[in-house]
Amino acid sequence: MNNLELSDVRIRLVNYYKDNKEFDKAKEQVNIGIKQAEELDYLGLVFKWECLLLEIYELSGDVDKMRCLYKKFALKSNVDKSEYIIKWKNTYTASEWSLVLKEFINEVIKDVDEFCKKNTYMNIDDYNIKLLEKLGKVYVLENMTQDLFNLLSQVKDLGLVLSYIEFLQKHFKASILVDILMPLVLIYAKGLNSRSGYRTLAYTLKDIQDRFTSESEKIDTTILTLQELYPRRTAMIDELRNFRLL
Repeated sequence: MNNLELSDVRIRLVNYYKDNKEFDKAKEQVNIGIKQAEELDYLGLVFKWECLLLEIYELSGDVDKMRCLYKKFALKSNVDKSEYIIKWKNTYTASEWSLVLKEFINEVIKDVDEFCKKNTYMNIDDYNIKLLEKLGKVYVLENMTQDLFNLLSQVKDLGLVLSYIEFLQKHFKASILVDILMPLVLIYAKGLNSRSGYRTLAYTLKDIQDRFTSESEKIDTTILTLQELYPRRTAMIDELRNFRLL
């Protein structure tokens, strides 16, 4: 029986203990599973075990342990952290959460600062993207619109900024958002060298144009700038025309 099969057997045993409210036995088996997964560097399996551990803490009402895991999951960049942030928040009163949230944000900023100092290959753009990965969802859930806007204004990745555009549209004027997006379009276009990339560019510009009809003049100016900057990129011009942008 291989390691993954053994894990499946152990998970069934944990669920048996959990369903029978034998939480100490369940936690013991989970901790063994976590240790083995960590030794094998199976990060996905570690997370699966930790989620099971969280279920046990929730069922047994262990608030302190629940908060620890909610916070840990809220710090992860590769999971949808919304559920964990909301549950974490719900373990506090409004006044308590205000302080916890402030400490959490400061901790994240400090951790990213230290990470970037240790990894000297990272530049300011990498720094801002890492901050957004850690804090973007928190800012949305907590309706911290100005904090999110200030951070996004420093991010030079068109796709990342666009992923927050629906939220930003509820709080900021179209002219302000288009002023942020158009320079990012030019940066994005500069790195393209394939028809599929040009098609994505044209589709993105069409989407921006449809979202911000009042700002068509700024958007059209950017499209004409692309045509002037890259007259030899005939495939790009073709794709812009296919989307009726030229």
